[in-house]
This record gives sequence, structure tokens and C-alpha cells, in this order.
Amino acid sequence: ELDGFIYILAGSTLGLIVRMFIKYISGKEKLFYSNNILIVNVLASLFLGIFVSLNITNKNLILFFYVGFLGCLSTFSSFIYQLFQLIQERKYFKLLLYYTEVFVLSFSFFCLDILLLRSDKLNKKYLLILLLTAYFATFLRFYFDNNFFISIIGSFLYGFFVSRSISKSKREILLSGFCSCFTSFSGFVDFLYQFIIQGNYIKLFLYLNVIVILNLIIMYVGFRFSRKFT
Repeated sequence: ELDGFIYILAGSTLGLIVRMFIKYISGKEKLFYSNNILIVNVLASLFLGIFVSLNITNKNLILFFYVGFLGCLSTFSSFIYQLFQLIQERKYFKLLLYYTEVFVLSFSFFCLDILLLRSDKLNKKYLLILLLTAYFATFLRFYFDNNFFISIIGSFLYGFFVSRSISKSKREILLSGFCSCFTSFSGFVDFLYQFIIQGNYIKLFLYLNVIVILNLIIMYVGFRFSRKFT
């Protein structure tokens, strides 16, 4: 049918655009062998988990989102090619890490979405918003890739939100969903660990205290700034 073809075409176009955008912004290797192919496949698994959990039966939505969008966002052939490249380069340890990383993260996000969103004891709409907010914050942190800048922004926003008179659910979404996932304590520890490796303990002491004190000040500024608008 023509309508079905149009939905598939629209979803495929959107999936391709998102994949190319992710490829554009992710040019650096992270702690593991992370790259744009890993990101798109994990992201697609995340979306698939949400899609399956919602039990969508509308044919047009299935064609648009499942067949079109997720089909073009995720890529199996590129994943296989990257494994092939690592074998050619004899980087077997990276091969094992990358292989494990892709499948563990993909299945974890997929299963987590299903388990959480299908639970009868939870407010599904609230949980879905919380998850999407957390995922958005995580990818935003990945995009900026600057722990110091992220900590400053996160501290300001945390102080700002804490001071606002908002509902418990909105507070949970903003603080636990966005701020907690946007900032990274592990990234902070990894940054300080580099000074230990270098044996530069004076810098370690200075940076540790300066960063903590500065973030406390920034959080207070955010808190006071928010109070002026209350």
C-alpha cells in the first residue's frame, strides 16, 4: 500500500538523519571502544524496549518506527565490519571489549525498558519520562565530553531546581533523571586518578578541593538565582 510505503520512507529518513548526526558528533574513543556504531545500536535497543513495552498495535506506527526508523538507525553490517577490522589489525583484546560492550549494553537497555515499563506497580507515564530524561542527559554528557564544564552546569541546575516549588514527580525527574545522569562522579574520579598515575599529589589535592568548593559555590548561586524568581 502507498500509505505504508510513505510511513516506512519517513521513518527510514528520520533514522538515517539521526544516525548521521550521531556519527558527526561522536568522533572520539571513550574508556571502552565506543564509537558511533555502538551508540546507534544501543540507542536503537533502548527505543525498541520502550516500543515493545507499550504494546503498540497501530500498523502505521509499526511501519514508521519499527520498520523504518529503528531499521535505519541501527546497523548490523557496520558492527560486523568493525569486528572484521579489529581481527585484521590483530587487536583481539579490543575486539573482545567491543563485542561484549555492544551486546551487554544493547540487551541491558532493551530488557530494562521492558521490565520497568511493564511493571503494574509503577506509573508508566512517569517512568517513561524519567527514563527518557535520564537518557537525554547521558547523551548530552557524552556530547560535551568535559567533566569540569558538566559539573558546573549540573551543580547550578541542581541548586536552581531544589529551590523551586514543584511537584514531587517533577522534582524527581529533574534531579534524579536529568541532573544525576548529566553529571558523572566516575568521570570526576577518573580525572583525579590521572594525577595519581603521574605522581602529582599536590595537583590532586588542589584540584579535588577546588572543584568541590567551586561546585558548592555554583550550586548556591543557582539556589539563590532561583529564589529571585519564586
